[in-house]
Amino acid sequence: MSPIQNLVQQAQQHYQQGRLQHTADVCAEIFRFDQSCAEGWYLMAQVLRDDGKTAMALEHAKQAVKCDPKKSEHALLVISLLMVMQRYFDAEQVARALLAQEPQCAEAIKQIGLAIQHIGRSVEAHPYLEQATELFPESVEVWSHFADCSRQLGFTIEALDAYARLSSMNAADTKSLLARGDL
Repeated sequence: MSPIQNLVQQAQQHYQQGRLQHTADVCAEIFRFDQSCAEGWYLMAQVLRDDGKTAMALEHAKQAVKCDPKKSEHALLVISLLMVMQRYFDAEQVARALLAQEPQCAEAIKQIGLAIQHIGRSVEAHPYLEQATELFPESVEVWSHFADCSRQLGFTIEALDAYARLSSMNAADTKSLLARGDL
């Protein structure tokens, strides 16, 4: 095992154990030897995200993608950070690029649907969200967006079914119960 691989493994162990400062310290050591270590950038992005430093985390995650564009988890971190920052158009673009690279990437399909629904493009979002309900059948987030999107498009029966599914998954979800009453 190379010294860099050893440091990456140490950083991963620290991160998994919730020791963010130790993870950051090991990542700094990684960068002293190799600025192009994608895993170092990725781990540091996660540390920054967990520490509430979303903008800095995004820059580190983008660097991880730049260093290793084939690792889907790096792009998925960029997408999730963009979604948190409500930069939905940018999240959609990154998710579409990932989907072009990995046509079966379920998370990219889901994120495209969520991003474009947030933008207000419900007609375009609907098939992505419908597919996401099949890929993530237990996701309250996906079912909620799919139900709302179906409702916005006037697909009443589909919306009712989705709200019923959602309320069976999350009995405390009053939004779905109220929306069903409006249909």
